[in-house]
Amino acid sequence: METEKYAALFMQANAELTKEAQEQLLQSDYVAALKTLHSIKGSALLIKDTNLVELVSQAEKAVDEEDAVTALQKLNLLAERFGVTE
Repeated sequence: METEKYAALFMQANAELTKEAQEQLLQSDYVAALKTLHSIKGSALLIKDTNLVELVSQAEKAVDEEDAVTALQKLNLLAERFGVTE
C-alpha cells in the first residue's frame, strides 16, 4: 500500500516537472530546463530506473546542445511516461 502511494507521488511530481521543463524549453530557457531535468533524473536514480535515467540524459544532452526539437521529442516521451495530458 505504501509503495503504491509513493509511486503515485513520484509520477505526479515528475509529471509536473516534465510540464515545467517543456514550458522552459518553449521559452528557450535552457538553463532552467537543464535544472528541471536534473531533478527528474535524480528521482529516477533514487528508484534505480535506468531506462528513465537514459531518457532524461538524452533530453539533457539535447538541451545542453540547444537542440530544441530533439529535446522536446524526449520531453514528450517523458510526458507520456508520466501520464501528462494537455
